[in-house]
Amino acid sequence: MGLTERQARDQGMRVRTGLVLIASSARGLVHGPGNDGFIRLVEDADRGVLVGATSAGPAGARCCTG
Repeated sequence: MGLTERQARDQGMRVRTGLVLIASSARGLVHGPGNDGFIRLVEDADRGVLVGATSAGPAGARCCTG
């Protein structure tokens, strides 16, 4: 959703990223085993604005939307 890290850099943004494993998140603890994957956030560091996010894994979409 939004921009990838590469797209943000190509637009000239100073990018900062964050990565969390779904299994180590609160959502992963609630749902237990089978929560492989990750969530990556992309921020425009100069403005302090989130410009993109990626969720990957078997339950990735559920992790971020519900």
